[in-house]
Amino acid sequence: KHIRSPAQHYTPPLPCMALQNSDHSIDAVVISTLLKLPFCCHEDLLTMTPARIIAVAQEMNERLPEALRIDLSEPRDPIDIRRELERLV
Repeated sequence: KHIRSPAQHYTPPLPCMALQNSDHSIDAVVISTLLKLPFCCHEDLLTMTPARIIAVAQEMNERLPEALRIDLSEPRDPIDIRRELERLV
């Protein structure tokens, strides 16, 4: 009986979106990938509840390098968080 290791069966999820940013301090391009689209369009982002805006920012922060992460410290206005999301995408 041939036994396969679990690693042979695991296929990581494919990213569906990539964000490209420049880091001029080290003269580099940083590409971050997202596993799902956080929102469909700008209108979607504008109509989100504050709780959903924060959830989207948390999802994106999980995939972004530390320097690009959205500040979610308290007290943070969801409008400011939305502006940071707009800047990133």
